[in-house]
Amino acid sequence: MPQNYCTVREINIKTETYQNTRHKQQSSFNDEEVRKFGALSDHWWARDGPYKPLHSLNRLRVPLVRDGLISTGATVSKDGRQPLEGVTILDVGCGGGILSEPLARLGASVTGLDASHKSIEAAQQHSSLDADLQGRLQYKCCDLDTFSQRLDQQYDAVVASEVLEHVDSIEAFIESCNACLKPSGSLFLTTINRTPLSFLGAIVAAEYLLRIVPVGTHTWDKFVPIEALKKLLEERGLQTRLQHGMLYAPVLDRWCWVADTSVNYALHAVNIADTSVNYALHAVNYAPESPMSPESPTSSLS
Repeated sequence: MPQNYCTVREINIKTETYQNTRHKQQSSFNDEEVRKFGALSDHWWARDGPYKPLHSLNRLRVPLVRDGLISTGATVSKDGRQPLEGVTILDVGCGGGILSEPLARLGASVTGLDASHKSIEAAQQHSSLDADLQGRLQYKCCDLDTFSQRLDQQYDAVVASEVLEHVDSIEAFIESCNACLKPSGSLFLTTINRTPLSFLGAIVAAEYLLRIVPVGTHTWDKFVPIEALKKLLEERGLQTRLQHGMLYAPVLDRWCWVADTSVNYALHAVNIADTSVNYALHAVNYAPESPMSPESPTSSLS
């Protein structure tokens, strides 16, 4: 068993060393949220189940990661089918692997990380059905705080999609993500803004009226204001390169890019520890677009 593999037992029965570490800083780990998603682990790959919007969200977030890594020069692969060949990605809060699998199919070496043992089991079982993923995709059951303290490698990219709104401490979460990044590595986030419109759209409409997701999935107080997040990233040496709003049409089960970030949004930031890289030059004309995502957004670089 690899040294940095964290079991559920390690999460629930903390050692004295880990307790001392967490005493010094906040933790992003939320046991209630982990149990909530673990209870739905049998439904990760049910296309008409509670995770249906996450499956269709891949139309946006897969090209976002792919094109973001190409724009920073993290990959120079000439293989059109596997443009992320040679790139290492950590998918935080991977759940059943809905995003991990397509990223691995693009050639990346992907580590899916989740604190729910049941979700990791579902992810492993599903990925085992595709021989092409073997050797390219692995899953680890661990919370991010612990994982970031026991790293045996850093990653070209860390992805945390629809996770920020479920953690206890945004500050601790971002610090742990940053610790997992290589210098000049990319952090990709999708989450929900904290606005009156997001309360109406992401909670009242999505949970109570349209029943897109189960009631209680989200807590408005945990939603993340975009400007506060960008400031938090900047303070930790992460430069925001791109931001976009995202809009979901439930009747069509379709996501599209929009200029408005008041509800759902995506953000790409780069660890600027490597000051020799001119990110402004790489950023020219960068906007995620793909055959999977016909709607090409107007770039909104920061």
